[in-house]
Amino acid sequence: MRRRRPKPEKLRTTPELRDFVNSRLGQHWSPQQITHHLARTRPGEPAMHLCAETVYRALYQGLLDKRPARPHSRRTPRKKQRRSIPSKNAIPNMRPLHARPREAETRRQADHWEGDLIVGKAQASAIGTLVDRTTRYTRLIHLPDGWKAPQIRDALAEQTADLPSCLRRTLTWDQSREPTSTRE
Repeated sequence: MRRRRPKPEKLRTTPELRDFVNSRLGQHWSPQQITHHLARTRPGEPAMHLCAETVYRALYQGLLDKRPARPHSRRTPRKKQRRSIPSKNAIPNMRPLHARPREAETRRQADHWEGDLIVGKAQASAIGTLVDRTTRYTRLIHLPDGWKAPQIRDALAEQTADLPSCLRRTLTWDQSREPTSTRE
């Protein structure tokens, strides 16, 4: 339960102040501009002083006139966070990580690989890594022709051709949006 406010809000009790704030908002002034102007032009009248947060709160509570647009402020508008891969960039028919064989999860059987991409400084070079989940044996995949999907596919096929087929059961590639990069 909230305690009651000990005194009434200035914008509720002072129509002159409310009209002044409404007129300045109509002229696209920001709440900060309004409060600074009041402090400069009416220094001896504390009843006509506000803080910008009071103006914002009054706007959101509906004490001031409805505005078709947001109040002018220097605050950066909030952008929606990108939490996952957008559907337009999703790989079609990709099997999820939990669909890999049980043997790969338990790490009891060798020959299940994890792949990742390491991109160098200024994205000028890249190298692929393959790590066996059980033995932690690591192979580095040279990518001389670039690191887009077709070049990675071709380099993987070429540089793992010497492995016997019994040592190539599954490959799980890292699905993160950003590649691992080196730092300097």
